[in-house]
Amino acid sequence: MSLSRHKLNNVKLAKITFRLENEHNFAIIEFQKRKSQFVNELSSLLFTHKEDREIAVIISELMVFTLTIQERHFLDKVYTTSKTNVFTAFEPNEYLIILKKIHMLLFQSGCLSEKERLRLYRLERFCIKRYLNSSTSLR
Repeated sequence: MSLSRHKLNNVKLAKITFRLENEHNFAIIEFQKRKSQFVNELSSLLFTHKEDREIAVIISELMVFTLTIQERHFLDKVYTTSKTNVFTAFEPNEYLIILKKIHMLLFQSGCLSEKERLRLYRLERFCIKRYLNSSTSLR
């Protein structure tokens, strides 16, 4: 009787271990998905504002930086998708969402130089201005 009970405990432990491994793999896949969605949103932002060369260069640099950093930087739920269609123009609230994403990325990653941080702060200011311009034009 104790032998069968022991086998049952081993089976339960095996199931728990398997489930935890699945949850860990799901987390990595979810963070990769968030990262790729953020890159897609940045590419949409890039094509929306391609006439402003300086901002286009900064967005491109942010895209490259986003592709090179680890997925753990996308832990925050702010990186879940915000745009339903990446080929449409940005609405005022979408500028705020992308602003939050850039802001979180700046403060979560300590591997940026001071010059790179300043350039990304310029992109934050650009998003704030676009939000204010588009929200006041709707009134």
